[in-house]
Amino acid sequence: MFILQIIGFVKISGFLQHPQLRLPPTFHPLLTSDSPTGNQDSVVLALVRWLEPHATAIDRDSLHRPVCPPPLHLNHCLWSFALSRRRRPACRGPEFARQLHFFPGLTVTEQRVSASHFHFARYDLLEPETFESYMNCTIVSKEPSTILETVVIPFDGN
Repeated sequence: MFILQIIGFVKISGFLQHPQLRLPPTFHPLLTSDSPTGNQDSVVLALVRWLEPHATAIDRDSLHRPVCPPPLHLNHCLWSFALSRRRRPACRGPEFARQLHFFPGLTVTEQRVSASHFHFARYDLLEPETFESYMNCTIVSKEPSTILETVVIPFDGN
C-alpha cells in the first residue's frame, strides 16, 4: 500500500515543438490533443507528496495503516510526510534564496524555517488514473509534517 497526498495537477505540453523533450513510452497513451490539428502534445499528471507511518503510531490495523495512539486510536491513523535521504537540489543555492518570499513568515528567518519543512520532501509525478482510493485527512496544525487520517466518521443515524 502506497500513501500520498495530491498537491495538484500538472499539464506538460510542448513535445512537438521541442523534440529534445522525450516522454517515456509508458506515458504515450496519456497524451491528449490541445491543438486544432489534433496533434497529441500534452499530458496531465498529479503532483504528489509521499507519506509514511508516523513514528508514534506503533500499532497497525487490518489494512496495515498506522493506528493513532490513544485516545484517537478508535478511528484515526497517523502519518507523516516521507523524507528523502538527500536534500532536494531545488532547496539550495541563490535561486532558492530568491524564492523565500513564497514561504509563510514575516521575516527572512521565519521564511527559512517554513521552507526547511520541504528540503527533504519526497515528491513525484503520477498518472491520476492509477489512484485506487482516497483518504479523509488533515494536516495537524502544530506539527506541519503530521497528517491525521479519519478512518471511520462517526454517525449516530439521526
